[in-house]
Parts: sequence; structure tokens; C-alpha cells
Amino acid sequence: MDRERIAAAGVVALFLAFAVIAASQRYTVPDPWKLYVTTVREYMAAGMRGDSTALARHSATAQPPAWVLDATRRQRAMVAGWVRGLRSGTGQRRGDTVAVLLWADNVMGCSHLSSVSALLLNHSSSPRLLAISSPCVDRRAVPGLPW
Repeated sequence: MDRERIAAAGVVALFLAFAVIAASQRYTVPDPWKLYVTTVREYMAAGMRGDSTALARHSATAQPPAWVLDATRRQRAMVAGWVRGLRSGTGQRRGDTVAVLLWADNVMGCSHLSSVSALLLNHSSSPRLLAISSPCVDRRAVPGLPW
């Protein structure tokens, strides 16, 4: 084969690769709970930094800041693991609230099956936490959370 045919075949192969990538992304279903996972992870990161302003801004009640600061004090490594690896599990919308059950793999001392539960006030792009809990940290579940 001469160089022109090789170059043409390369251009065609590149075009086909882009077409396959574009087609596969077109049919990808987005994670409906991603916003809430991001909110909880950022909230826990603010708790680890001791950022009371961010905690107050993203809370709708007094329970979440108290919980995340206590959890950070008692189980800092576990909370750090959640900040890095927390991902969505399942959730349920109830009126203007959303209850989500989140998990993270490879967090020492906590099963990935039930890592964190959160109840959020659903304000479209900026949900605020109403309650947060984890069986890995708490002795009793917070009422209204799914575990």
C-alpha cells in the first residue's frame, strides 16, 4: 500500500472511532442522584475542614453540622474515605425532600452496603441537608432516613 491509502484508511478509522464514541455517549443514562452525592461529599469535606460557614449554608436544620463534626472527630479516617469515594446507591423523592442511601467501597470499618443516609431539601441546583446518618458512626438511626 502506498502512503496515500494508509493515510486515507487512518482518517476513516479515526472518523469511525469518533462516531462510535459519540453514539455510545448519546445513550448513556445519567445518574439521577449525582447532585445529591456531590452535595453530601462536599458537605463532609467542609466538615473535615471545620468550615462552619459552608456547613450552615448547606444545612436546613441543626442536625447535619453537629453530626458531621462529631463523625469527623470520632472517625476522621472513615469520613475522609467517604469524601473520596462516596457514590450513589438509591434514593426516593418525597415532595420537596429527597432521601438517599449512599455507599463507598474500601472504607475501613464500614460496610459498603450502608455507608451514609441523607435527607435533603430539594432546591434544584443547591439542595440542603435536613439530616444525615450512618450505621458505621451512629448507634441509632435518625428518624426519616432509609436505614
